Amino acid sequence: MTENMVRSDDGVYHWMYEFPMLKNPVLLFAVYKVLLISFGIVYLFIGGLALFDGNGFDDFLKTTGVFAIIILAFLLIGVIAYFILAAVYGWKYIVLFEMDDEKVVHCQMPRQFDRAQGLAWIATFAGVLTGNITGAGQGLLAASKQSSISTWKDVTKVRVNRNKNTIYVNQPMSHNQIYVDDADFDFVEQFVRSHCINAEIK
Repeated sequence: MTENMVRSDDGVYHWMYEFPMLKNPVLLFAVYKVLLISFGIVYLFIGGLALFDGNGFDDFLKTTGVFAIIILAFLLIGVIAYFILAAVYGWKYIVLFEMDDEKVVHCQMPRQFDRAQGLAWIATFAGVLTGNITGAGQGLLAASKQSSISTWKDVTKVRVNRNKNTIYVNQPMSHNQIYVDDADFDFVEQFVRSHCINAEIK
């Protein structure tokens, strides 16, 4: 663990991660994955109906063609939407993380939130600026645009992608991503591995 991470008195680790959205389109890939899985399920259902209840293979081919066009359209729309979203966020994605023995909290910060503010929050969490850790935590969650929580005991799958500085922690009804700098990646990875006792780890 380096100075980029802070461990508060209550045993919670805090750090901030910031990356340029155009250089690391991990968010776009995550959305694409969900869309493709959803389309795949619908395609199998409708394609099966066309194959067995329609005019056989001809209807199946027509259904496949329609779904291919729809998927290509959504992929194109997704790229355009991602560029618009990146522009709205100021071309960067800023996240604050809390991690302890029970869970990890992923807090997406609003556009106006900058690195200096993030470091101030971390210092606050560590008790450097104030002794009110609980109040600081509530303030952070209130300031965050979106928070995702993954409980270690409920995580069923962990996937490590060092090249993208990302650790994916998936629960049955929730997928989450942990972003961490190179210097602290090994520490966080081992922490996740040791706490996700019910997970398949890749």
